[in-house]
Formats: sequence, C-alpha cells, structure tokens
Amino acid sequence: MRSRRWVESMMLVLVVSLMSGSAVVAQERAAVGQAAFGMPRSPEKAPTRKLAPTSPNLGFIAPELDLSHVGQHMPSKFGLQQAFPSRLDWREQGKASAVQNQGGCGSCYAFGAIANVESKLLMDGAGLFNLSENNAKECNWEELNNYQSGSYYWGSCSGGNYEMLANLFTQKGVVLDSCDPYSPSDVVCNSSCAPIKTLLGWNMISDGWVPSPEVLKGYIMAYGPVYTTLYASFAGFAAYDGSYTMYYNGTQSPNHAVLIVGWDDALPHAGGQGAWIVKNSWGTNWGGSCGYESGRGYFTIAYGSANIGMFSSYAAEWQNYDTGGGLMYYDEAGGWRGAYGYGTTGWVWPSSYPLATRTSAVSSSGRPTPPPMSTSTSTTALMAVQSAICAGACSTRALPRRATIPSRSSRRFRSSAATM
Repeated sequence: MRSRRWVESMMLVLVVSLMSGSAVVAQERAAVGQAAFGMPRSPEKAPTRKLAPTSPNLGFIAPELDLSHVGQHMPSKFGLQQAFPSRLDWREQGKASAVQNQGGCGSCYAFGAIANVESKLLMDGAGLFNLSENNAKECNWEELNNYQSGSYYWGSCSGGNYEMLANLFTQKGVVLDSCDPYSPSDVVCNSSCAPIKTLLGWNMISDGWVPSPEVLKGYIMAYGPVYTTLYASFAGFAAYDGSYTMYYNGTQSPNHAVLIVGWDDALPHAGGQGAWIVKNSWGTNWGGSCGYESGRGYFTIAYGSANIGMFSSYAAEWQNYDTGGGLMYYDEAGGWRGAYGYGTTGWVWPSSYPLATRTSAVSSSGRPTPPPMSTSTSTTALMAVQSAICAGACSTRALPRRATIPSRSSRRFRSSAATM
C-alpha cells in the first residue's frame, strides 16, 4: 500500500513524440501499444548494466539501470547560447571544503557525495561543515543488507554511487565527522550519531554519457561544485603532481568519483586546451593546487578526457534535521533497478523534487517544502527514450498519471528512482 501511495503521488509520465505528432497522441499510443503504430503490445524492459568490481583508492560502481540512451538537457535558467566566463573556480569564493583522503578503501563515492553536500551548504550560506564519509559508506542500505549485483557486493569499501547515498541522506540525514570519523576499512555502521541535515532533492545531470562542456558549465555555474566520475586508471593519474593538465582519450568506463569545482578554457593539454578543475579524495600529498593557493589534492583534466562528466549529479535541496519530523513514505533500498516502457516512450522521473515527503514544513530556503509533484525546483526531465529514434526531434510534456507497481520484493522499482 505504501508503494502504491508513493507512485500515485510522485510518478510522472513523460510523453515523448516526434515533431509530426502531439505529445498527447504519443501518450495515447504508448498506453494502447497498438501494432499499427509500430510499437510492441507488451512493455519493453529498459537495459541494465553488467557491473565490475571496484579497486582500492577508487570505488565508483555505476547504477544498475542503464540510461545511456537518454539525452542532454540544460538547467532551465540557461540556454545553449549562454555565455560562460572563460574561467570559474568555486574555491576562490569559499565554496569547497577541505580535501580528504579515502586511503586504500573503495569509498570515493562517499567522498564525492559528501563533498558535494558540503559545497551545497556553503553555496546556500549555511556555513562550513565537516560531514562523515564513514557514516555514508557504512550506513547505506546496500552495505547494511549485504546487497550484491551478480557476485559483487556494494557499500563500504566495495564501492557504490551517489544514487544510493542520496537515499540514505534523505531517510536518515548526514552526520558530523567528529561523531563518526573515517576508517579506510569495512567497519560497523555507527547508528548513534545525530543527523544534522536532511537531503530533500538530488538532481541527475548525466548517466552513461559525457555532457558537453557547456551543459556541465551551466550546472556548475548555477548550482556550484558538481559530483562526477571518470576513469582514473590510465597511466600518469596515480603519480599526478599538478604541474600539467591531464589528457586521456581512452573510452573505458568510469571507476572513480570526484567533485568538479570549476573550469579554465585556457589551460593547455595534449589534445588542445580547456579543462576542468577537480577535487580528488587522495589527500594533500597527491596532485597539485591547480591555480588556487598552495593546498594540494586537486587536478586539472581536459574536457571529456577519461569520460569525465559521466554520472554527474548534485544535491538540490536540503533542510535542517527535524527531530519532530519524519518520512511519510519512502523505500528502504536505494537505486533504480529497472524500468519498462513502450517503444519511444518510457517511464521516467522528474529531475528535481524532494526524494521523500517529510512531515517537516520548511525547506533550507525557509519556504514551505513543495509538494512531491511540484515543479518549483524542477529544471528538466531526463527522458528514458530511444535517442536513435528521437534524434533530437522530440517534444515533451509531463502529465500526472496514476499507476501501480510491483511489490518491493520484485525489485523492479525503488523510491530513490525519484532522484532523477
């Protein structure tokens, strides 16, 4: 019943049609699934990924549902013609927390996610917080429940992603590092720490594709430092000293999560010029300062190199932890495990709204928390469509739709899919 209520109040159907037809007609066709329209009578399962184990010092595992066919979108306040400064470094405005060290543990996903939340708090004027990466890596649902994908475990030092931590930060919140200090090993979850902030919204920018520099710049300029991933096992990365801008044109899938804090279009590299300024989680004896003061731990890398930009996302909304509040509905597990759709139309989720409805009345901005179907913080909707068919010639319209889903035990859908 709780799953049904969640879907009835939260789910949107994004109707996608070619320019020759209206969005409503496309929605009706998808619902009927008539062969005359070239669509199957039965829904098709969205593709999933074959996942690989992570490595020490790294730790990113891609989400199971493969959305690589989804297109790129800009924040609503930006257009592709938006002029961006040739250089932006959020460190210069005090919007990045200190560099940390994950050690020989595959927990980069926790460090990247926590760094993003810390920057979000700084961007919103809440002050500097040292939040617990250890709590993030040990207290997520996957770690606590020994979750496996194939033969590989998720959580703790075995790896993970921001999607599963957004679920944790929504249900329970983030805690201070002083209460749960970091250990570079698999340890027991410390459930006694009091949460101080709760995540209300998390936005996905990209899945298994690299957004154009202009798209990423739009998000970074509008929302601050952004969590992202890259392939970090190419020659030279481990020994990088900050004296040059890295360039790698390999196509391997990402295995490391980091935080982009800015860019510089003038930085030269082997493939031309223009690079991201990135915060790593390998301590201050690695990397360089990369143009800001003298503290090390950063690197610069050419736009698109090593697939940097894949699986980018950021915290969108938060509130102070409310001891008198609670979740009205949620799903215990994080992650979008699967989906079904018809032809060029797919079930999708809005890119920005509260991850779960809480009984608390106000958000971090001091305004009333918007209802689940509000688009007051929405920027775009990621479309689960076949991009080869759509080819950029699609119109979209979001419509409220009542629906039911299988029980939680079927693992087809999970509520943190709403983090899209």
